[in-house]
Amino acid sequence: MTDVRVALHIPFLRGGGVERMVLNLAESFLNRGVIVDLVVGERVGGPLASLVPAGIQVVELQARGTWDMAEKLARYLRAMKPKAVLGALTPANLAAIVARRLSGQPTRVVASVHTAVDIARSTTPLRS
Repeated sequence: MTDVRVALHIPFLRGGGVERMVLNLAESFLNRGVIVDLVVGERVGGPLASLVPAGIQVVELQARGTWDMAEKLARYLRAMKPKAVLGALTPANLAAIVARRLSGQPTRVVASVHTAVDIARSTTPLRS
């Protein structure tokens, strides 16, 4: 086990594709010996709550909006000092960027944007 801690930050865990991707990423980090915190803006519930891998600490910010989420995430960053916070979905990305600034911590922020590509309707050919 390493002492490297990463935070995977999502606004909610209701049951979408991005949330599933984050859970898969969490498990992959965990399997490589990284300490993983799943930092969720809202209370954790819904169909994916039972799929959180064992060994992952779930942190519920119980935030009311993006600004509140940023302030609570900043407190988390000061307390837990993760090496990086990876945001998924726009509210989490914005909160992570602001929280890092508010916290004064050297935490790296990785913001990610996810979208579904409908190849059948695409007018632009994909390049290999």
